[in-house]
Amino acid sequence: MPPIRDDDPLFEPLPPLEPADDGGLPAHEQLEYLELVAAALATEAQLLATGEVDHELLRQTHDGIAFDKVAARVEELAAHGVIERLPDLRYTSIHVRHAGGSHYAIVRSCFEPGPRTGLYDADTREMVAPMGESSFGDERMVWRVPEQGSEEASLRVMDVQGVPPDDCD
Repeated sequence: MPPIRDDDPLFEPLPPLEPADDGGLPAHEQLEYLELVAAALATEAQLLATGEVDHELLRQTHDGIAFDKVAARVEELAAHGVIERLPDLRYTSIHVRHAGGSHYAIVRSCFEPGPRTGLYDADTREMVAPMGESSFGDERMVWRVPEQGSEEASLRVMDVQGVPPDDCD
């Protein structure tokens, strides 16, 4: 398999972000949560691909446990001299699974990694471990977080958890 290139995509294009009829929130609010998760996925993929934690960039989409988990994952991989690349990872769905009024939502994303998705040597860009090709997913807990010194609130991913493969069929 050829080495990964810096200009390879972070992941395949996302499916359309469409509110669900049974999402528990008005369509425009679901869309807000979905757009934040799309931005969070791009941020995570970018940091994993570079092997460097850009705290300012990460803070735009993540807070709390999610911020710590993503930063720790990037730092752990970098300490082992590897980066994670997802050039052929295909998201099959992204939807609001549960909503707690307009205060928070759980957004599930399901995906299928391709043969080039995996860990790469940070220097040579050669693959060292493929992710495999089984479908799986994760859930992001997204909260409305008050901005310091303002009455405004912004959406932030507060936690990320894996979901069983059977939940993404």
